[in-house]
Amino acid sequence: MAVGLYIHIPFCARKCAYCSFYSLPGGRQQRADYLRALGRHIALWGQQCSGETVDSIYFGGGTPSLLADDIPAVLDAVRRHFNVAAGCEISMECNPATIAPHQYNALRKAGVDRLSFGVQSTCDAQLVQLGRLHTVQQAKDSLLDARAAGFSDLSVDFMLGLPGQQVQAADDMAAFLHETRPTHISAYMLKLEPGTPLYAQKDALNLPDEDAVADLYLAAVQAFSQLGYDQYEISNFARPGRRCVHNMKYWQLEDYIGIGPAAHSLYRGRRCYYPSDLSAFLGGGLELLQHEGRSDLEEYCMLRLRLTDGLDVSAASCQLRSGRLPPDPDIDLAAVIGRAAPLATAGLVLAQGSRVSLTPAGFLLSNAITAKLLFG
Repeated sequence: MAVGLYIHIPFCARKCAYCSFYSLPGGRQQRADYLRALGRHIALWGQQCSGETVDSIYFGGGTPSLLADDIPAVLDAVRRHFNVAAGCEISMECNPATIAPHQYNALRKAGVDRLSFGVQSTCDAQLVQLGRLHTVQQAKDSLLDARAAGFSDLSVDFMLGLPGQQVQAADDMAAFLHETRPTHISAYMLKLEPGTPLYAQKDALNLPDEDAVADLYLAAVQAFSQLGYDQYEISNFARPGRRCVHNMKYWQLEDYIGIGPAAHSLYRGRRCYYPSDLSAFLGGGLELLQHEGRSDLEEYCMLRLRLTDGLDVSAASCQLRSGRLPPDPDIDLAAVIGRAAPLATAGLVLAQGSRVSLTPAGFLLSNAITAKLLFG
């Protein structure tokens, strides 16, 4: 089976008020040093994974569009050290404030075929509060410019549960989608992370309560569906045939390699990650990797239940019998279907044959439902 490749670009023009991910400003020399180190680590992983075929490449961050002019050279390095499949999905995250129209053609020529724009909100006041550098109009212009340059696979990120946000925001998002016509949507609920500016201000923020956020989520799911976007994961929606190939690897426990500070990998059933330390990455090699052990049955089931395809109990049993997953004495797969019955009556799950999946209402209670299905 082919592997995915995640390449982390840890630089941001300015850190957003909600963000707890590893990122830093990075001057010109630091960015140049990083690109050289990135090339070295790509070569090291290429040696480690000799003969592997890559069918998805994802540039995440940070803000990869800050280094848009350098992405072609990085892709050249990947092609030198990996077998890149024909039709490989190559995605890049973009901040509408850090990408210019003239850069799209070079990215397309280099093989990038999917752009993901961090729109986050359709309200300019909320964008300012979040610390975003773009306006709603800039986000629209970026998507339209990318489409005019020939990009047909475009994704947008929205955030739900923002200060002052009401259920009517679903209509505003729908209007934005109707105008810009992306092929994919990610809609994540705001989580206040300790150490971030928004967390420090949380008592003064006009945050919607849990019921209001739930109403907004369900309204967004319905609005996206009416526009032709099928929900395929708790927070992800796509036109038919436009699911994100790379992200599906995460949720299906397929092999992927992460390169860069704080990047995680799952390779041949074992997890590892780079420390969140740019200096160490610049000077080190694969000896930096921290190893976390194997994937397990609980993780497999939990990730499958994030998907609208759901958990196939028969397939999970096959994973155990083949030895691809270690057994877990606390999980009785045979009991899952029976436990799903009352949840199905309540409209929280769908149970068909050996498969159980969560409904949109069930996704709002996904942690509790997953625990109920697996542990009773």
